[in-house]
Amino acid sequence: MRTGIVLRIVFGLLFTGLGGLQIIAVRRYFRQLKLHGNSETSPFSALALWSGFVFGLIFIVAGIVAGFGLIN
Repeated sequence: MRTGIVLRIVFGLLFTGLGGLQIIAVRRYFRQLKLHGNSETSPFSALALWSGFVFGLIFIVAGIVAGFGLIN
C-alpha cells in the first residue's frame, strides 16, 4: 500500500517538473524568436510554440492528478 502512495507522489512530482521545464523552454524559444527572428524563420515556429505550451500544461495537469490520486 505504501509503495503505491510513494510512486504516485514521485510520478506527480516528475510530471509537474517536466511540465514546468517545458513551459520554461517554450518561453525561452519565444524570446529567442522575438529577438532574432527574421524572414528566414520557419513558418512552423508558431505551431511549435503552441504545441510545446499545450504539452507543458498537459504534463502539469497529469502531475497534479497523479500526485493527488484523483484517478485510481
